[in-house]
Amino acid sequence: MGMGVEKRRFAGLTGLAAAAMIASAVAAGAVTIDPGPTPTVAFANPTAASTTGTVFENVTGSIGGLRRSPWQGTALDATGLYTSISGGASATYDFGSARSALSFLWGSPDTYNDLEIELANGGGVTVINGAAIQPPTGIGANFVTISGLGMFDSVTFRSGNNAFEFANVAAVPLPAAGLLLLGGLGGLGLMARRKRAAT
Repeated sequence: MGMGVEKRRFAGLTGLAAAAMIASAVAAGAVTIDPGPTPTVAFANPTAASTTGTVFENVTGSIGGLRRSPWQGTALDATGLYTSISGGASATYDFGSARSALSFLWGSPDTYNDLEIELANGGGVTVINGAAIQPPTGIGANFVTISGLGMFDSVTFRSGNNAFEFANVAAVPLPAAGLLLLGGLGGLGLMARRKRAAT
């Protein structure tokens, strides 16, 4: 057997092994919901890529029976920006690249609030219901960081009733180490392709 065939076989095995390591790390992860302190600074949520129904983006204050500010009870009650998804409505945010964690202030977590996280590369959808954000459900707000589910590229906030309010949405990009690993895999694939073309 020629030396070129052995090198190609090794390069192919190396690429497969690295891809398997990434896949097993993603598959082994379980969704983690970490609570955190309520932020003391408010910033605008990104603009939704698409919406259905009635969605109030980056509004302030509360309107009885319609929406309650997640900043209620804090110094930002009247001025803190937030988004409110009315009953039967949704808002989808596309991040344009893979992300590994999502943080936001979840106002009044309720059983009719669903967060749908679309995993990258057709990996399916993970749904987190407001009941998972304990305590409290109903009145009150929780700052949460959701991670451990693998890479995702979009999220949809959906509500079955009035309302799903949230603020300070931030999605964490793929860590630099992950980008280096993915770049290395791409380089291995390119080398293998060039060697095949040369023989």
